Amino acid sequence: MNEGNVSLFRTFLRDINREIRDLAENEDRRRAVIGNARFERSVGGLCKDDRPHLKTLSFSGYEENPFYYNLGGGKFVEAGVAFGLARVEDGRGLAAADLDGDGDLDLVLRNVYEPALLLFRNHAGTEKPALQIHLRGTKSNRFGIGARVWVDGRMQEMVCGEGYLSSGPPVLHFGLGEAKRARKVEIHWPSGAKLEFADVGPGSVVISETGGLSELKAFREASRAPTTVPPRPPHEGDVPEIALRRTDGTSVSPRGQWSLLCLWSVQCKSCYEESKLFGVFAEEMLGRGGAFYAVNVDDRPDELAAFVKEQKFAVPVWTCASPLLNPHEPLVPSWILLDREGRVVGKRTGVLGTKELRAWLEREGVR
Repeated sequence: MNEGNVSLFRTFLRDINREIRDLAENEDRRRAVIGNARFERSVGGLCKDDRPHLKTLSFSGYEENPFYYNLGGGKFVEAGVAFGLARVEDGRGLAAADLDGDGDLDLVLRNVYEPALLLFRNHAGTEKPALQIHLRGTKSNRFGIGARVWVDGRMQEMVCGEGYLSSGPPVLHFGLGEAKRARKVEIHWPSGAKLEFADVGPGSVVISETGGLSELKAFREASRAPTTVPPRPPHEGDVPEIALRRTDGTSVSPRGQWSLLCLWSVQCKSCYEESKLFGVFAEEMLGRGGAFYAVNVDDRPDELAAFVKEQKFAVPVWTCASPLLNPHEPLVPSWILLDREGRVVGKRTGVLGTKELRAWLEREGVR
């Protein structure tokens, strides 16, 4: 390591130590970490007011997952965005398997943080004929791990692990294309035995090391249930239609004045601490000619009513039917600042003390 790299590494370690010390000394930030297990100040990446984000404690997270599509001829193209796989939740494992039995491979993505598991369903189904091969070893191991299988000249090896901390089922999947059936299937077992079969598939078959081949099942017709895409939460610059409601039937649409919305949950420890300051936040906004709204995101009216009664809230509690949080990453407490026209001018996540609130409002020109 040259002198420049050593200096850079030392700077990195110093910054990490400072981040840990700041979290230990700053009670609000420490509560954000404990309360949600999602918040941490990451090194690098500045937000609008030039201070580090509150993000997950991960050195490799918040990088989009790459996914490469095989064009044939040894050429691949990055297609993560097109397939919906270019996500940033700190992915750790990816397994492929025919989970719905329709003859194509679906994907399961494992993340470090929520959402912990994501299922990506393939809707190609029986439109694309395929052959799935299960091996049953006798002299070799039970599942034929290490066996090599050729289907019309294409080879796959049976393995018991794929990628990082990932493993699909011990099944080999071959697409058949326009051929509809496999003209030749050849298996080389770890024991040295060799088998050949002609005119196989489509469907799922079991091949024994002793030479037997039996059809396990035919693929079922793929379901055509519509895929629902959750609505997008408001981003900066949007003018969302936000209708806030109270249990007594009162409703309001925050327009005509600066409005600060705090999205909170009864299940969030950080929100519990933050709720003690809701009265202060309301006074701060009122003094600036604006309004403060404590918006509960839980769908538990009885639990919410009991919680509000017990805590003796200093402000009204509102709910909102429109989506204000990212359904894939519903972090609370979250904050939305709207201008007089109802435009989103700022968003925050994590505990927000009174000093930080005033500084934020000053930067946005809320007077």
